[in-house]
Amino acid sequence: MINFTKEQKEILKYTSGNMCISAVPGAGKTFILTHLAYNLSKILKNDEQILVLTYMNSATFNFYNNLKNIDKNINNIQVKTIHKFCLDLIKENIDLININSDFSLIDNKTYGKIISDLFKIWFHKNKENLSFFFKNNHYNKDVENDFIFSLKISLQKFISACKNYSLSPKDIQNIALKNDDLTLVLLNSFYIEYQDTLKNLEFLDYDDLLMISFNFLNSNQNIKEKYQKKFKYILEDEAQDSNILQNKILNLIANKNFVKAGDSNQNITGSFTLSSPKIFTDFYKNSKNKKKLTISKRSKNYILEISNEFIRWNNEKHPVLNARNAFFLSFFNFGNELLNKDVECFKNEIVAFNDELKKDEFINCFYRVKKIIKKLTDKSIGIICYKNSDIYELAKLFDEENIKYNILNDFDTSNLELYKKLADFINFIDNPNNINLLIKILETHILKKKLTQIEIKKIYAKNFYEEYFYLDIKKIFDLLNYSLNSKEKVLIYISQNFDFNPHEIEIIENISLNLKSIFKFNPKWTYSDLIFELKQVENNKFNYFNWNVNKKIKENEQISISTYHKSKGREWDIVFLLGLNENNFPVFTHKEQIGEAFYINDNVKNIDFFVTNSIKKYLETNSLTFENYKEEKIKESLRIIYVGLTRAKEYLFLSCNKEKSGTFYFSLFSELIKKLKL
Repeated sequence: MINFTKEQKEILKYTSGNMCISAVPGAGKTFILTHLAYNLSKILKNDEQILVLTYMNSATFNFYNNLKNIDKNINNIQVKTIHKFCLDLIKENIDLININSDFSLIDNKTYGKIISDLFKIWFHKNKENLSFFFKNNHYNKDVENDFIFSLKISLQKFISACKNYSLSPKDIQNIALKNDDLTLVLLNSFYIEYQDTLKNLEFLDYDDLLMISFNFLNSNQNIKEKYQKKFKYILEDEAQDSNILQNKILNLIANKNFVKAGDSNQNITGSFTLSSPKIFTDFYKNSKNKKKLTISKRSKNYILEISNEFIRWNNEKHPVLNARNAFFLSFFNFGNELLNKDVECFKNEIVAFNDELKKDEFINCFYRVKKIIKKLTDKSIGIICYKNSDIYELAKLFDEENIKYNILNDFDTSNLELYKKLADFINFIDNPNNINLLIKILETHILKKKLTQIEIKKIYAKNFYEEYFYLDIKKIFDLLNYSLNSKEKVLIYISQNFDFNPHEIEIIENISLNLKSIFKFNPKWTYSDLIFELKQVENNKFNYFNWNVNKKIKENEQISISTYHKSKGREWDIVFLLGLNENNFPVFTHKEQIGEAFYINDNVKNIDFFVTNSIKKYLETNSLTFENYKEEKIKESLRIIYVGLTRAKEYLFLSCNKEKSGTFYFSLFSELIKKLKL
């Protein structure tokens, strides 16, 4: 029997209406939300469902896995990211939406290439018009590389902002012309080029999914009511990460039973997703049914103490007054029923160390980890860096000594090649006359070598009966005969009759077992839909079913390396927080932040602020001043540090280097450690 806390029991009493749950890290928010979803599923009518939405693929996998642990046969709860929900909505209603039904969802690699290629052309074409960014309106060629890097990133944020306000390039053009804003016309010209390219290549990006879904729901009352009726309950996990448009979509499909659960103190994606903790905190303040989860089961008391002390210091003493409200409903409750017991460990449970250079900080971290894994073989270790480039620099040290580690991604890519291979076989079932596809399967998945031109001609002429690969082709055509069976059986047949290893067969069997739940929600699914899903990179439904299988491969990897952002939702026995420097975590508004530079015009101040604010200033009543913008960056940095602190279960190491900037927060934690006598 599960021993729920008093706070958790109160949440499980919910049966209807709106409810908001504010939870500290490690308080079992997702755990209790899973049990709430299960309890509610038992009172649904036959045609009713529960929709659980979250904002990270890893969180979706965990939620789905937890549900299956409670009841393997549960089939009236859908668990999706908001983007996956929108993708399915578009596909389900494709005949009513004015887009090509053959669209593909763009992956990160393709997106990066399109942006880079377009930017080179656009920049060359508009270079003379960009001099207003520079001091004295004089283009400075000496800093061109830095300028290009900043401007390209800012234009991507500009496009994302436009789409999150549900504005097309035509809408932006109208705003620009109405306000005689030539700068906005210039920035919008890149948006136009980008959208035209996506349309020509039949791609949608993730912001398109949101914008198309919102516009479709907002203009079709019948469709909106259909989804409201379909989903008796909507449960939003990690609700602090919702942005303006995502929140609007949820409000459109929600009926009167809407549960938001989150921790506004862990909102750390506002810089690049337009999410805001205010959306969640406003819902909490206005909700009649509000609950708190304040008792953390994850961390030892000394980890909770330093986290509380950090929040207390910020609320009372942060040198920037407007940064003192960075945290909401802040403190951990130690509660007698779950008081953590200290364990024997190192001389100090929390350690601060610093070095002159960043490379020395990484080396110091590496040798400490190396020492730990010799003594504590059963403890998990999380090393958290500020940037991706830091991760790979640190990873080289482990590679040199053949020490295994895992670099965290939000989605698992280990099975993508398998999915593509499986998709090729299914594609041939759907297109049996496609000789090119037959040759691809033969070369890539069976023979593992290129056919000669003579052999290819014989296949086209169907004159291959005396060739060494005749039996292989026959086996492929036998698959066509077997395809009259159910799709689940066809997948098993493919795995058993073609070249798949035992681990791959296990994954395919998992997919087959769970296809029934997919067909329940998507009864019209065809082989084409199955192929589309298999080829998805980041929102692949089948990764949900294989989360446990993937974990088996990685469970022996004691060490994980992550950025602060990717670490959210994770936990380790031992955590290293690297790079606690002011260039990563700004403290003062009078000091330069990322995006500011000596060559930037005083009227521009910061490229990122200037570009994204060029549209926001026309749409928001209280648009940010540059001072406000810097304050928001500081507040987000505080929350990022908080996320890092609360990943640790038992031991915590904090470090910085003196290479480029100040060490304010590192010095603060050194003082807090002394104060708490840790």
